[in-house]
This record gives sequence, C-alpha cells and structure tokens, in this order.
Amino acid sequence: MDNTEVKKLKDTLTIIKNLLEEEKQSQGSIRRIYKNDPINMDRALRDSANRLRKLSQSIDKPYFGRVVFDDHTKIHDVYIGKNAILDGERIIVTDWRAPISTLYYDSNIGPTSYIAPNGTIHGDLQLKRQYNIENSQLIDYYDVDIVSNDQLLQNYLNTNNDKRLKNIVSTIQSEQNYIIRRPLTENNIIQGVAGSGKTTVALHRIAYLEYNYRNSISADQYLVIGPNTVFMDYIKAVLPDLDVNDVNQYTIEDLTRRILDEGIEFTSINKKLNNKISGKDLTTIDKFKGSLIYKQMLEKYMKDLIKKTIQGGDLDIDEFCIIPQNVILDNFKISYQSYPNIVSAVNKTILYLMTYVENNRTAYKQAFNKRKLDLLDMNKGNQQETLKIRKRFERLDTKLNQKFKNEITRYFRPLTKKVTALYADFIKDIKKYNFSNYQEIEDLKKLTNTNIKNKVYDFEDIAALLYIASQTTDLKEYNNIRHIVIDEAQDFSLFNFDVLKTIFSNATFSIYGDLAQSIYNYRSIDHWDELSQIFPDIKQINLNKSYRTTDEIMKTADLVAKHIGMNQSEDVIRHGNHVEFHNYDMVNAPQHIKEKIEEYREKGYKSIAIISKNDLLTNYINDDLSFIGVQAQNITSTSNDYDIKNDVITISNAIAKGLEFDAVILNNASEDVYNSDNDLDMKLLYVALTRALHEVDVVYDKELTKPLQVVANKEESHVKPKVKEINK
Repeated sequence: MDNTEVKKLKDTLTIIKNLLEEEKQSQGSIRRIYKNDPINMDRALRDSANRLRKLSQSIDKPYFGRVVFDDHTKIHDVYIGKNAILDGERIIVTDWRAPISTLYYDSNIGPTSYIAPNGTIHGDLQLKRQYNIENSQLIDYYDVDIVSNDQLLQNYLNTNNDKRLKNIVSTIQSEQNYIIRRPLTENNIIQGVAGSGKTTVALHRIAYLEYNYRNSISADQYLVIGPNTVFMDYIKAVLPDLDVNDVNQYTIEDLTRRILDEGIEFTSINKKLNNKISGKDLTTIDKFKGSLIYKQMLEKYMKDLIKKTIQGGDLDIDEFCIIPQNVILDNFKISYQSYPNIVSAVNKTILYLMTYVENNRTAYKQAFNKRKLDLLDMNKGNQQETLKIRKRFERLDTKLNQKFKNEITRYFRPLTKKVTALYADFIKDIKKYNFSNYQEIEDLKKLTNTNIKNKVYDFEDIAALLYIASQTTDLKEYNNIRHIVIDEAQDFSLFNFDVLKTIFSNATFSIYGDLAQSIYNYRSIDHWDELSQIFPDIKQINLNKSYRTTDEIMKTADLVAKHIGMNQSEDVIRHGNHVEFHNYDMVNAPQHIKEKIEEYREKGYKSIAIISKNDLLTNYINDDLSFIGVQAQNITSTSNDYDIKNDVITISNAIAKGLEFDAVILNNASEDVYNSDNDLDMKLLYVALTRALHEVDVVYDKELTKPLQVVANKEESHVKPKVKEINK
C-alpha cells in the first residue's frame, strides 16, 4: 500500500472533520445574526444542514477516483468524490459532476480533452486511479485505463442491492456518462436492455443537470415520471443521496389527478386486462385510445363545442338585445388568440363583454325608459297593469346593474365544464367524430361509459383527459418545468407523449425504456421512431450492456427473448450460481420457498422477491407463506407504498418491472401460467428473470414454460425432482 495515498486519505479526513466542527459552531452564529429575520434564518439553517449532511456523508468515503491531467500550462491532480469538499478556496475533492471529472469516466491514458464552460481543454491524462474506501479506511486502489470491466466494477456488481445505488457514482460507465452529461437542450430516447442501468442513469442525469445548471434552474423545475407508486418509493430514497432535493416526482396517474383536481380514480391493471364485452378482447380499444387519431377526434369535438357555444345567439334581457352575437364572437376570437386555453379565453371575454355593457349602459337605459313609457301610455288607467310594468322594468334595471355578469358566464358554461364532464360528452357523441371508421367504436363507447358511471378511468383515458385539460384549463404553472425524465417509457402511447409535450411546452425530455419489456404492448408504441412525430429532433441512444445479473441468469433470460424474437443483451461477465428449477405441486411450493428464503438470508442477501405473474397469485402466495410463518410485505398493483427496509416481499410481475433484488424466486413458471405462445406472457417472464442481481430460483407445477425447458434440461443437476406431497 502506497504510504502517500494512506496519508492523503488521513489528511482529507482531518480536513473534513475540522470543517464539520466549524459548520456546527457556525449554526449558533446563524441564529444570532438572523434573530430578527426568520425567513433568512430558515434559509441559512437549511443551507448549513445541507453542508453538514454532505460532510458527514464524505467521512465514510471522501473520494473514489483520481486523475492527473496536464493541460500544458499546469498539472491538475484531482481527487473525485460524490460531493465537493472545499477548504476555504482550496478544492480538496472535486464533485463527480464537474466538467473535469468526465476524464475519469471517459478518457484513456494519453492525449485527451474535456469540455469546460470556457471551451474545450486539451492535454494529457497521466494517471487514472480508482479507490476502494470503506468506513474511512483505504482497502485498495487500482490504476486503470478505462472504467469498464475492472476490479472496482466487479466489486460493485457483487454487492447487495442496498448498497448498489449508493456506490454507482464511482463505476459509471462511459456510455452511461455520455447520456448523463448530454446538454439540457436535447431530447433523448435511451433504449436500454434489462439491467443496463436506465434508472440509475436517469437519476444521475437529474443530479448532473441540477448541479451544472444550478444558477439558472432550480430543483423544482425538474420532473421525474415513473411507472407506479412502488417505483417512486424505490427511487425517493436515492435522490437525496445524490444531493438532489425538491425534484417533482409523479406517476402519470398522480400527475393527471393533480392537473384535473377532480379526485378521479383509475382501474387496476389486473381488472383492466379482464375487461371484456360479450367475451371479446378489447385491447384494440386501448391501442386506439393511445393513437393520434383519437386525439384528432377530440380536437374536432373541442372545435365543435367552441363553435356551438359562441354562436349561441344574442345575449338578451327580455326582448332587449344587450350583446349581439357578432360582438360575442369577435371578442372571444381575440381572447382565444391571446390565451391558449379556453378557460382563460372565456374569462378574458367576460371582462371584454362587461366593459361593452358598461360602455352601452346609457343606451340600454334609454331603450328601457322609452319602452316603459310606451307601455305605460298604452295602459293608462289600468293600475294593475301599470304596477306590473313598473316592477318589470325595475327587475330589468337590477339584472343589468347587478346580475348580467352571471348571464354572460352562463352563456359560456358549456366551455367551462369539468374535464371529466367534457370527456363524458365526447364519449356520448363519439360516433359523430369517427371519421376514421374505427370498427370497435360502439364497444369503446360502451366500455368507457361504464367506467365513467362507476367514476373510474382506464390508464388509456389519461391522454384524452390531459388533452382536454390542456385545451380548457390554465396550466401555465407547468410552463416552469425545464426537463422531464420518463422511466419505463415503453408503456406510454404516442398520444401520452404528445399531450405531455403540449402541457410541458418549455421542457426537454429524457425518455428511458426497453421495448423488450413492453408488457402493455396492447396500448404502447411499437417503435421508438414513432416519437419523431412529437419530437422532430429527438436522438436515440442505446444501452446494450446488462450490468445487473450474472452471466448464468442473463443467458436464461435470453432464451425467453430469443423465443419471441427480441434482441439479446451484451452482459458484463460476472459469474454466479446457475438458475435452479424446482418441480413442485403448488400445495408444497410455499414450504420450499420458505427454505429458500432462509438460505438466501444466510448468504447475506438484503432483498428477496417472490415474483408472481399477477395480483391474484401474489396474494395467494403471500397468504400461504404467512400461514407457515413467513412474513413478507405484499406488493400488488393497488399498493400505495413500498418499504425498502423489508428484506422479503411478494410482488406482482408488472410492479416488479424497474426494480431489482439480490435474489428472486419465480412463483409458478408453468407453461399454463406463462404460455409460450403468448408474447405478453413471455415478456412478463423476461421481466421477472431479469430482476435478480445474484440468484434466481424457479418453481413450477406440471410442465415448465417451454423456453426454460432448454436450460432446465441442459443443467439437469440443477433441476430438483418433484417431492412427495406434504401430509396435512
């Protein structure tokens, strides 16, 4: 061990500890300085707490890398860590997001360059060193050429799930770093195979952008859209560790609820898949609702609604025309040109029309008086009729003076209904807008009407609801968002992307997904090329290396991919145990799973998932395990949270997508559960197999699903025979 490096670490730790003490002492002075200024006191205390948190985090591992770079004017000896450490103006450790740090991730020893704010810096990279530091102790270090399939990466890949995301910064690969450091102004699609680090790259990109654009864009101007609440809970604990706070995080369902503010609910995915009318498969309806043709139908409906409303005739009080139709029409057109949404245009038009009424008030009064006098003259001597006439014109005066704004507002009421009410009206008249002659329009109407009556909506209705909101509601608060990350984006339709681009008109997008994992392919896009219709300048970047699983697991998963014609991954060679297969009667399977959980715990695994195909099977296996003494958190499509501290969970396949675990037990991979002739079943199977970092155990009854029979037969020693049924 180089004594110079040992001394460097010791000196760095001493500086950090001194800075910690100074920061703690300064908190007392903050309270004194700002004792009469609570707002600035709160800000200063929060900044101080953030500095304390970063310094405290740095004690365990202050840096992970080092580069020595000669720019031909000066030699820079740079230690790189998760957080920058400054002693006064002296940089002790450089933040991994700083421009010069890209040399560590991308450059080989020798002539190279990096892009700095003031231009490209050329020079020679003389040293690139990786450090393995744990608990403030230097375990080892490695001099490397590129950060690739080296010892530090292998150490990282072999760690348990609870440590991986915390350590990833030190092992970001060149192709991942390329994505992380793309300019904010770009729209990108990141097509990544299972285990390629899409989510990790997505979160680190947010961290990179927030750091490098911190002087012009605040954290709350970023938005992460994830596939479900379980996934959002999963990443929620990661962002603060990357020094990212206050970033908006929503599922698309939660974002829709927030925008509409109508308390709407969505059907569960399992209920959705079981939705049928007269036994017919309705997934073609889901695909159609996600198309731009469906958007065009809504566009025509909105145009007709506007035309019908503003051409509703004059605004009268009795026989008196107060506002002619042409005045209403002209003023609305002017307002609608200035305001892109109907509600704002209507409100502005109402103000114009009230001004019009005010400007013509004298003329109205004169017309009222003339008509009143004429009627009184006609009814001279008739006291009863005279009284009626006087009361009538008193009411007219009152209506004109006090209530005419209500009359104008009522005139525009069809345009200012709630979004769900407008959608219901559209569905009611949908045949009128079926210009593409869609054959299943009657089934679409019937199914959607049933949902609306039950006050629930399908995922596939989200784009339509958001589109109506974008046309009718003032959503200017969302113009503030500058960059959006969408994870598991292969599950979105073209209409979904289109409406998000409309609402977040000032944002650029980083879109992460894997078409091989599009388990909702009945509703989603078929090819990433389709997005060029929405983002003409979008660029696709591929991540083909799988870092998550062992070679043995990935080769098993690739059998499934090959079976349905999907591309196979390029895995980073890391060997582990073979995938095991166990043929059990499902009555006996829980006991085997219990024993397997105990075995995995003894190996030190911190996260173990029992993955079932759907919610029903997940509930069954959780109940069975609970009956024999195994307590596991049950995660289904209706779950609202996910406690990452639980070491054992039962989880439905669709929700497991995007997550990773030390070990996976695949519950019931029989042919009659995962039908080898069904592409959706095979994609679900592929997702389940690729969730594991280290080990996979497959349990099945009767016949194993066909793609896995090849590896099961090849590895006969790993196929456990069917056991006798346990006596009850």
